[in-house]
Amino acid sequence: MVNNYPCCGEWTHWIYVWGRWLYLGGVVIFTTASLVCGLSSSINMLIAARVLQGIGGAILMSLSFAFVGDIIPKKFTGYGHFNSHANVRDITSGIHGTFTVAVISQ
Repeated sequence: MVNNYPCCGEWTHWIYVWGRWLYLGGVVIFTTASLVCGLSSSINMLIAARVLQGIGGAILMSLSFAFVGDIIPKKFTGYGHFNSHANVRDITSGIHGTFTVAVISQ
């Protein structure tokens, strides 16, 4: 928390206090925006819903890495759990792009 203080100040305290509620809010924002994307009837509605999806996704991605630090006991933090989280995120991002291109090219 001391390292984040110069850039974030008091906001880091609120993340520690309200982190799980922020994560749940991110899930609700992302899920609702995804539903609106699927039901959108105009391009403007779709763009607005995609913006909300981006906000919800940003909340989810940033806090999911913080929760790995909360879940893993401090004595095991040097064993690569954070790297595993990052590797899964990166591998699934690569697979998603490849899968999308394969489906679209059919």
